[in-house]
Amino acid sequence: MLIAAGHVVPGAAAAIGVLPAALVGITPARCGRVLAVAIGAAFGIGMIIGSLLSGQPALAVAALFTAALLASLAAARHRWGVLLLNLVVPAVAIGLSIPQPREAVTLAVMILLGSLWSWLLALAWPTRPAPAAAAPPPFPDRAAAARYGVVLGVAAAIAAASSLAMSLPHPGWAAAAVLLVMRPDIGLLTARGIGRALATIAGAVTAYAVLGWYPSPALIAAVTGVYLVATIGAGSSRRYVTPLATAFIALTMILYGTAGQSEIRDTFWLRIVQNLYGVALAVAFGAIILPLWDRMARTRTPHG
Repeated sequence: MLIAAGHVVPGAAAAIGVLPAALVGITPARCGRVLAVAIGAAFGIGMIIGSLLSGQPALAVAALFTAALLASLAAARHRWGVLLLNLVVPAVAIGLSIPQPREAVTLAVMILLGSLWSWLLALAWPTRPAPAAAAPPPFPDRAAAARYGVVLGVAAAIAAASSLAMSLPHPGWAAAAVLLVMRPDIGLLTARGIGRALATIAGAVTAYAVLGWYPSPALIAAVTGVYLVATIGAGSSRRYVTPLATAFIALTMILYGTAGQSEIRDTFWLRIVQNLYGVALAVAFGAIILPLWDRMARTRTPHG
């Protein structure tokens, strides 16, 4: 509604705040549905932190590695650690592409409002019995979590450092792709890597077509709505289609009303190349280096 009314950039940011519904769904108890608001707030805080770090490249790279390692260790012990690992740390990487902290705060507020809206809508659904089985922990032990955190942190640090060294306009995109794609399970990692590559290309192509051909707020609102429905509908499956919506929304926020054809084209290609670079790093480190390190650790363990 905000986008269709002409408030395209704040409306697009609010639309991102709706995405926690794709991550947690509608919990059985109404009291648990406030988690969508907590996720939106945590994502916004991560973006603000990344924005504050964007002016200090060396500190930003070190902070990204440290955050990935600490979040992995936390995920081995606490459920909230998984939230830090899978959402907040990637948000820090995304924040590296927002050099103005004031802009990051504005976006964070709109994301929070979108999360509040999705929470209020979720309250309309009836309660239901909670499932008996809890989700298994992502790591078998703390040592495995530490190895994963180091590999993840190195991959994300390489992505951020190379992008910052080349002074790319959006240096956090590749690192965010690493952090969003890599998972301890190779099957899930491969599925997410393929899914992110294809979904990002599809979302970016749509943004390029809409913004370069007919950047009408009504059309942007319609595409955003369709992509959000697709993303939320696939939230409980292994299909990773979230970048379909996020690529379209991100490019819309960056380019709407301020960019010419050449800037739209350059940003379109940068989005695709940076994401493919991040996906390649995630697959290389997650599917090759991490399994080798895990195998070496098991052979050194007497009862492994």
